[in-house]
Amino acid sequence: MNFGQRITGGLGAALLLGVSGAALTSMPTATASGPETALAPPTLTAATWDGDNVIGLGWQPSATADSTRFYDILANGKQVEQLDAHQNGGSILGGAVLVDRTGASPTATYTVEAEDAAGTTSAPSNGLVPINQAPLPKPIMKSAVITGRTVTYTWDPTVSDAKSVSYHVIARGGYQFASAQDRTTVTADRTISIDTGPTGIVTQTLQPGDDVQVFAVDSNGQRSPYSNAVRAIEK
Repeated sequence: MNFGQRITGGLGAALLLGVSGAALTSMPTATASGPETALAPPTLTAATWDGDNVIGLGWQPSATADSTRFYDILANGKQVEQLDAHQNGGSILGGAVLVDRTGASPTATYTVEAEDAAGTTSAPSNGLVPINQAPLPKPIMKSAVITGRTVTYTWDPTVSDAKSVSYHVIARGGYQFASAQDRTTVTADRTISIDTGPTGIVTQTLQPGDDVQVFAVDSNGQRSPYSNAVRAIEK
């Protein structure tokens, strides 16, 4: 069983990846809730801009996550996106804003607020200005073939003058399932465990039909946007 990590950044509105309806998630946590419990803000941990159209944000859930119905994303204090706080049985750990759809600025200061079902909001989180990732060209995801307990991922490379390039394969709402350096294929365990910190250990298993993407980071620190998505198949 491999240990993965969370990835921030993405391709679609209201999600950190480019897969519609998905967002970074964690397992639910036992937190105090009730009508007299004030909502606590989440902690914003990352803000990136892909140099084109996507602003990706990552955060640690509100301490009152069980009472949180939505996370509101604000740019310079103005709400530009609202996400359901719970997806796939867990509290989301991030989302994305599409510049062309929302008119949001990649140079604005971003904050996140927790909102309950009654429309009450928390104080804003700490603020971050997105880091321009000066993207490399996208790699092209070719295939993800499941064979028993393993998956073989294959892609076409990005273009970079750097000495080395690492590739990171992501699926199921932003989880990293595999990585490789200066290669265009890798075989890895289909099940990973992720230590999400305060929310504990999360286990994910790649399933047939899951969308899989890859992105590149070169040794100069430049990063590509996420690739196209392909569906995992079982052989």
